[in-house]
Amino acid sequence: MVCINKSDINPENATRIRQYSQKNGIRMVGEIPYDRTVIKAMVAGKAVVEFNAGPAATEIRKLWKKVAA
Repeated sequence: MVCINKSDINPENATRIRQYSQKNGIRMVGEIPYDRTVIKAMVAGKAVVEFNAGPAATEIRKLWKKVAA
């Protein structure tokens, strides 16, 4: 399984990872966008999903459901 972290920072690399995964039969489970609140959560000593419901937290929750299933 593959998940691209900060997928929107470098679209070219994200595309390469998607293509490589597809070509090699690796399941793509999601992409986490860059989100400044991740840094704030780390500084506060909290998990991103506990800290807020921003874009990264939302995608992490979706990923967890996919991986857990």
